[in-house]
Amino acid sequence: MLDDSPTPNTPEADASVFAGRRLSPFENVFWRLAQAGSLNVTTLAGIQGPLDEAGLAAATNRLQARHPLLRVRIVNPGTAPQFTTANVPRLPLSVRDADADDVPSVVAGELNAPIDAERGPLARCTWIRHSPQSHHLAITFHHAIGDGMSGVLMMRDLLRATSGQTRDESPLLQSEVPIDHRLPAAARGLRGTWNQAKLVARMMADDLRWGPPARPAADRPAPLDERRTHLICRVLDAELLGQLAAVARTHQTTVHGALSAASILAVVHDRSTTDAISVKHRTPVNMRDYIEPRVGDDVGMFASMAFYRGRVHAEDAFWGLARNVRTSIKSQVAQNVPAVLIGMLPGLYRVLRGDRLEPRELGRHWQRRTPTTTGLTNLGRIDLPSDYHPLTLRSLQFAVAPGALGDCACTATTFEGVLRWNFLYAWPLFSAERAEAITSDAMERLERAIRR
Repeated sequence: MLDDSPTPNTPEADASVFAGRRLSPFENVFWRLAQAGSLNVTTLAGIQGPLDEAGLAAATNRLQARHPLLRVRIVNPGTAPQFTTANVPRLPLSVRDADADDVPSVVAGELNAPIDAERGPLARCTWIRHSPQSHHLAITFHHAIGDGMSGVLMMRDLLRATSGQTRDESPLLQSEVPIDHRLPAAARGLRGTWNQAKLVARMMADDLRWGPPARPAADRPAPLDERRTHLICRVLDAELLGQLAAVARTHQTTVHGALSAASILAVVHDRSTTDAISVKHRTPVNMRDYIEPRVGDDVGMFASMAFYRGRVHAEDAFWGLARNVRTSIKSQVAQNVPAVLIGMLPGLYRVLRGDRLEPRELGRHWQRRTPTTTGLTNLGRIDLPSDYHPLTLRSLQFAVAPGALGDCACTATTFEGVLRWNFLYAWPLFSAERAEAITSDAMERLERAIRR
């Protein structure tokens, strides 16, 4: 581990309003849920070219100076938690020597290793060294300060910093205004309250129509703080992804709809029942283009959720389900459901009296009140350059510890025509063998659907 002494008191750092800003209600929910069980996010980049420890450490320092939320820790952990920039160490950089085949286990370790929010910072970097010319870089951060797209922007800026492209850039400041204060009109004031009431009524109606959402069966139940995230990686090369996109279009759906259908059907099949089950499939939504004012390249928690609800049988038509998922998510985004949900989550936290609950109890109550079956976070096609002389970006992907948000999930990222599909399972709820079987089932269903 390199030097983690406090960052110097630069004028840029002193100017940050994070010196005493309270966490917003939305940020507070994610911070408190992460105390119950890991909600770490890890972005992983495959790198070709020469790297040295001193140069990478200097680049992490520039990355930390550019993004205010990488310079904070959380104090007053009672009912008034605040971000502060006082006495925050430098962004930690650790170095691991490992074969490329061992990278998933290293990433799983990052997802499971706690982030000390009171000491800070709320992120760290890991250099996974394979040879002098082949590496992976992992940036792991707390979900309260960032989403999947934030991780992409962090990695881009880290790579740019290694080539000296960010030396003269000023710190970004958009993240100093949290998403709660940027909601569109449909999610604010009396209109927002009315839309929240309608959304609650809709969710209750869905439960009456489809039945309460079914969570995957547990091999061995365990509270959130005793679970560990198990990661399985799959890759769709350019040829297979091109075929998938073309076939999806003919069925009036998308790659996201197809990946969702494959994972839902595999989880339903895992239930070993002849009956259809009630499914609630979550799709995180990037809110950067929907909030006001819009956020540019800042790191922050700027994501919400939309859901597919329905009863699904393991033998249901693949493309029909894929089309239904796509239609449902598109409709909810058009109706501002993800924005309204941002205002609802803190309300649920208050109803549960979250501030008075110990983390384990909060996690248990949250999962009981917000059950889900599966989830897919799809960042889509990432349009980043690959050349960061002397480095070349070869691959890009990310993973999220499910924590209190669900028992299993998937993430997907497409870069340079290759889609990396990561499956995440809470162990010991899912044994390693069962997780592998579900993953293989999802991949086989997807490949069969492409060939039909």
